[in-house]
Amino acid sequence: MELNKNNFYNILYDQDDFIAIKNRKPLGKNEDGLMEYMFLKDNRSLKMLANGYPPEYICINPVDIESDGSALSSNIFTYRNILMECDEKGVDIEEQRYRIKQSGIPYSTVTFSGGKSAHHIISLEESLSSEAEYKSWFQAIEAGLSKYNFKADGACKNPSRLSRAAYGTNIQTGIEQEVLEIRSRVPNKDMLVWFK
Repeated sequence: MELNKNNFYNILYDQDDFIAIKNRKPLGKNEDGLMEYMFLKDNRSLKMLANGYPPEYICINPVDIESDGSALSSNIFTYRNILMECDEKGVDIEEQRYRIKQSGIPYSTVTFSGGKSAHHIISLEESLSSEAEYKSWFQAIEAGLSKYNFKADGACKNPSRLSRAAYGTNIQTGIEQEVLEIRSRVPNKDMLVWFK
């Protein structure tokens, strides 16, 4: 599948989904010499996201249009997408991708963070029913990937997790968040087979 924003977002979201986004604004360096940022939150329809200027972050799951649009677990409308991000220092992107491929886990998209990681997203054909079910699926994924020395970031258990937006810019590094791979939505039954 062609690597572009439209294909990327159409795998993750449905036409009527409402998507929370975030950008960072540099505020300057603190007394320790570290850059500080202010988060600017917003939300967009799928069409606005696919056709507009790319944000830095997207909430991986759609939010309820009746909510304030923030990327909070309490605002999640559909439990469809699960993020896998490596939480092990010193493991480069090629090795992260190799370990994922070795595991045989099905996934839908891969995006370069513009920094040190590749963000693999599983977009399910059928949404999960609740946050509790979502977290149990994440725990099963985390356990399965550990067999292949892939240490999943535990924060990804939250359905409101932010991921790097397709072709946005990582504000810290100035590097584009390139889409590395787009497949398709994953049949739930394929995940259930992988869990075994």
